[in-house]
Amino acid sequence: MISINDTKPAVALLFGYVMYFTLKPFYLFSSGSLQIADFILLATFGILLIGLNGKFLAPEPVMLILKVALFFCMYVVFINVIWGIINQEWSAYFKNSLFYIFNFFAMLMVVGLYKVYDVAFLRASALAVQLSIITQFLLFIIYGGFSSSRMVLFFNNPNQLGYYAILIAALLLALKAYVIYKPLYFISLFSSLVICLISLSKAAMLAYLLIFIPTLVKRFSMKNGKWIKTLFILLLIIIPIGVVFQDEIVNNPLTTNVVERINKIGQDKDDSLGGRGYDRIFNHINYLIFGAGEGLYDRFESQINKEIHSTIGNLVFSYGIVGLFIFIFIIFYIEKVEGFKNISSIIGLMFYGLFHNGIRNTMLWIFLMILLIIAVDLKRSKMNNVALK
Repeated sequence: MISINDTKPAVALLFGYVMYFTLKPFYLFSSGSLQIADFILLATFGILLIGLNGKFLAPEPVMLILKVALFFCMYVVFINVIWGIINQEWSAYFKNSLFYIFNFFAMLMVVGLYKVYDVAFLRASALAVQLSIITQFLLFIIYGGFSSSRMVLFFNNPNQLGYYAILIAALLLALKAYVIYKPLYFISLFSSLVICLISLSKAAMLAYLLIFIPTLVKRFSMKNGKWIKTLFILLLIIIPIGVVFQDEIVNNPLTTNVVERINKIGQDKDDSLGGRGYDRIFNHINYLIFGAGEGLYDRFESQINKEIHSTIGNLVFSYGIVGLFIFIFIIFYIEKVEGFKNISSIIGLMFYGLFHNGIRNTMLWIFLMILLIIAVDLKRSKMNNVALK
């Protein structure tokens, strides 16, 4: 039997986790299919499952969320099975159910890795996130920079790239205390901003602002001489650069395209409620309590015959108020445990989720579980410090 204490499995676990983040942006197959990073995650989870003998024991708050997440998965599967039986169609319902099961495995993996590596897991998470976004930024530069159109890099569409950027930004903010090399951290933040901008995703760009503006205001409003000094230095650098390179900045293709995209908010065809699929909720209000399942969208009266382009909208229509309540409980409980320190990141991600369906993205669930583990780790550290005194 494999033992987690053995060197090779232990190294393989951490390496697999870091490689998941690094390879996450590389889509070789169609959207909705398992990508290379997903296979690595499954392998990492499999090794961990065997090494821990299936025992993912954790502090009470973590175990509670795992139980609720498991119940959420079971509810999703139950609703989809029911509608699969009613409509005599299994493929779409089955495939969409697998996303939630896969993401639950990812949450278990995060818990298991923390159990094995303790605080080193959080440091590895910070490193993995930085390595991932800097790799994408360097490849963006190597491949010629901005192309005057919405970029996808190695994703299948620009919105996936934008969502990836804001998830990375949220993870960076959450893991700041576990960063080993600070200059690399700020390079990573800058990289996440650039990657977000080149996607030209209106929802992602606005979400990025919602994530960072409250954080910056909070930091600079604190009576902290270090932050005031940092702000002063930044202004001394930025203002002269802005004056000298004013024309280059204003006439830069990226700047022009970003301004144009922001100015077009509300003008595109899919900026309406109907264009996002929200009209389906109002046209079929009878599904509001338990949901209509996730599949066979052409059976509904709506402007679009695909899934609702919204995390919240998709949850409400597919799994009803019951499913939405469970999801909100998971987020609220995690934020309550961690003292709402990352509430701006949650607001930003949920804002993006008003216009795109991001519920199935594994990085979202990893982010939520990391928030909870950070809160548990900090609480344990404080208790240990008190005991030492």
